[in-house]
Amino acid sequence: MKNLILLIGILVMISSTYAGESTQERYPSKEVKVVSDADYSINLRDNTIILTPSHGRRESIKITPEYELFLNDHRIQTNDEQQKLIAEYYDRTMELLDMAKDVGLEGAKIGAQGAALGVKAVGSVFKLILPGYDTDDLEREINVESAKIEAKASKLEARAKKLEKEADALKEVQSQMKDAIPELENLDWF
Repeated sequence: MKNLILLIGILVMISSTYAGESTQERYPSKEVKVVSDADYSINLRDNTIILTPSHGRRESIKITPEYELFLNDHRIQTNDEQQKLIAEYYDRTMELLDMAKDVGLEGAKIGAQGAALGVKAVGSVFKLILPGYDTDDLEREINVESAKIEAKASKLEARAKKLEKEADALKEVQSQMKDAIPELENLDWF
């Protein structure tokens, strides 16, 4: 559950900036850092995916919406098989970003509902001074509301697991690209 909460928090940070926009609308002309890990960062500019190593070398891989591949700003000529892998990588990346946005926004909504329930619980404590209302009544009310929130969180967790599987599938396509495209083969960070 801690991992789910951490994942949701990261997704909320990524997605809250882009609420209500599709991936294509979200990254107009400025470069936006989307993801960063120990090996590389993913940025988007004009719907072009830009991958750069985290270790500071001045290398980059760019994939355009037209599925063109650039290494250090030099266009790489590709055959049909390589082109299919590039297209799949690009499309999966953009789809993954949209999925992450949706999961993040839903996580934010569930978090807000949890916070509202906390406020409601504090306010309901004052009802205890009313005749005919006791702690069992308060507990019942809170349990009903929290069960609804927990059910939503469980559904969100399933969506987050699907997101994780999609990310694993993207890594597999990345590995296939590295094997199929000689110019990418020696990039230890990709």
